[in-house]
Amino acid sequence: MHERKDGQVTYSLRFRVNGKREILTLGTDTDGWTFRKADRKLEDVLARIRAGVWEPPNPPDRDGDRTQTFHVFASRWWAARKGELRPRTRENYEWRQRKHLLPFFCDYAISEIDVALVERYREHKVIERERVSDAIAAREPLRDNRGQRRVPLSNDSINKTLVTLTQILDSAVERGLLESNPARGKRRRLKVVKPVRRQLEADDLKELLAVAGDMDRNLYRGHRIGRRPMIAAMAKSGLRVTEMCRLRWRDVDVHHERLVIDEAKTDAGNRHVDLSLDVIEELMAWRAERQPASPDEYVFATASGDHVTRRTSPAAFSDRP
Repeated sequence: MHERKDGQVTYSLRFRVNGKREILTLGTDTDGWTFRKADRKLEDVLARIRAGVWEPPNPPDRDGDRTQTFHVFASRWWAARKGELRPRTRENYEWRQRKHLLPFFCDYAISEIDVALVERYREHKVIERERVSDAIAAREPLRDNRGQRRVPLSNDSINKTLVTLTQILDSAVERGLLESNPARGKRRRLKVVKPVRRQLEADDLKELLAVAGDMDRNLYRGHRIGRRPMIAAMAKSGLRVTEMCRLRWRDVDVHHERLVIDEAKTDAGNRHVDLSLDVIEELMAWRAERQPASPDEYVFATASGDHVTRRTSPAAFSDRP
């Protein structure tokens, strides 16, 4: 691990093979590398060495790399990284590349990508969005190759494709193929208006909890999902919706009055969340009602035992015949 002058941290592995010292550069923290991931990579490399199947990477061909197309470079970058991501995140990355970045940058050489080209891509996506919106307004929606209706991209979605482009070109900078990253910086992004979020006052939360409790008692006489403990825990713990939906009983540490979050998207997301006594009481009352057979059961589950989601309809929580 080495901290560069620009503040980025580069991770590399040092090990011996047949008495010869080898150094394998992994990437930087902006590429998603952490000490934990580097340690796992080292374990994998050592296992391959013990099995006799490890081969040193080919030396880089600088001239060849500079003339290779974005398609080739991005495909190699993705092949090396996709195994580190969760399935849902992997789908999002593949969508950004396949639907947006590759169609535009596909045939450009890495060395040809500059600020002007990145800005032209951004302008292209905005113009494309207007064309899709106009077609919808004219009741003649455009469709993709699979026949599905195209939807206009928001500024935030366009920015996310630019974030992925930035990550790809960061790797090109690391390899000396670009002097600087033309996609990096706020000036390359579209402005996103943040929604105004109303904060719950104490009286509002109290009333919301009362209504949630009534819904659990009265609306569904069979299977109940625990709206009241769910709202209480989210309001006072700061958990993300997906973290709350995937919470298991083993994650509720009553003795230390905390939640153990160990299935977050990033290593930084794995953490302990302290709970107030009233939230602990809500969860314990809910556990007494649910009587889970295993600590691996979800705290907030559907009738089938799967975890709830933000998109799950109320009908999914009712009894099945």
